Amino acid sequence: MRFTMSYAISAACGRSITAGACHTHCCTFEDRVASWGNGKNSGNPSQGGLLASQSKDRLRNATIIDSIGFPKNPVQVSGGAKHSAILLQIVREQQEGVYIQPERQVYTWGDGAQGRLGHGVDEELTEENEFPTATEETIPRQVLGLEKLKIVTVVCGGAHTMALHDNGIIYSWGCGANGRLGHGDEEDIYEPKMVEQIKDLGRMIMIDAGGASSAASNNDGVGFTWGCGANGRLGSGSGEDVLTPTAIAMTQKEELYVGMFSMGGEHGAFIDGSGSVYTFGSGADGKLGHGNLQDQQAPKRIEFFDSILPVLITNVAAGGRHTVYMTDEGDIYTCGYGGNGRLGQGTLGDIRIPMLVRALDAPEYNIVAIAAGDSHSAVIVQTGDVYCFGWGQFGQLGTGNFKDQLLPVAVPGLSARCPR
Repeated sequence: MRFTMSYAISAACGRSITAGACHTHCCTFEDRVASWGNGKNSGNPSQGGLLASQSKDRLRNATIIDSIGFPKNPVQVSGGAKHSAILLQIVREQQEGVYIQPERQVYTWGDGAQGRLGHGVDEELTEENEFPTATEETIPRQVLGLEKLKIVTVVCGGAHTMALHDNGIIYSWGCGANGRLGHGDEEDIYEPKMVEQIKDLGRMIMIDAGGASSAASNNDGVGFTWGCGANGRLGSGSGEDVLTPTAIAMTQKEELYVGMFSMGGEHGAFIDGSGSVYTFGSGADGKLGHGNLQDQQAPKRIEFFDSILPVLITNVAAGGRHTVYMTDEGDIYTCGYGGNGRLGQGTLGDIRIPMLVRALDAPEYNIVAIAAGDSHSAVIVQTGDVYCFGWGQFGQLGTGNFKDQLLPVAVPGLSARCPR
């Protein structure tokens, strides 16, 4: 099977669930977004904002964000380490029989340090601190620098954010360390800025942001990465930082079509046109799925998945120290660090070769969406229910308590409410 361009766009834009460092968001059928987990900015415990609920407390149950309101329909949501973003579609009523094109708007909230929210600097705080300063946002605030632009995807990294325009142009802002913004330097950017270097590399159709790195792919299936290169997490063949988007060599030379990809804290993964899965970066804990702990400077195919053919991997989510894979039959496999139960295997042990999550291996589940956070995982099943597992100290599992879960547990209050 070869992934088509429409598949790649769908994969990029259809992120209905996201797992941040210690919070989780999910779009619902009621055109709302549910949030749960840590309501505090972990860098400043006196501040709130991560859940867009104006709460500084841990929320152990899924809570609908009421601050956005209608008629703004959520298209996609993304959670970073200390901030989040949502892409909304504004559908306006026709006037005198004239059709009005739906408008896209991007909202961000959470920690504003280094400009990751894209709202510019706070002049009063900047003058007081004698260096550029941006405030946090406790409720979603529109990124005006993207107003009137047809944005199709927005993604949050560790301390930066990126948005993809329908014409294939990328905008980035936030922490510029290691070159993760792609502007050729390491300067922090406080408002969306076009990545000029991407213009001559083809029309981009997918983007993702890792802990300190970024990635994109174009309509020819060529993958590009930039930012922190430690442990080979850019797949470039070296451990050096890259300040501008640079093609992953093997996606050109070996004609591998990048159909779907994900960037984690220290590693990355992509699925090629034949359905093979490649991983690269830090091999610690076995998260690359090759049966060892070796770093991979360039993408390496996971041979294990040959054994489950004709079943194919159709989605992948790279977390902080683990990886989640979804098949075309609705099952998931996990590998990497097993601490807190984030692999959903019922144990705390590390797994070096992808293993089926048997607790969700039944026809009634049929998983349709996956997310991997720093230390927890989340999935949506065909019934519209949400299941979470892993670290639960801040309520990020939404199970009504603050306990870790070694096996997938349904999130109360979201039964049959999430896109499938």
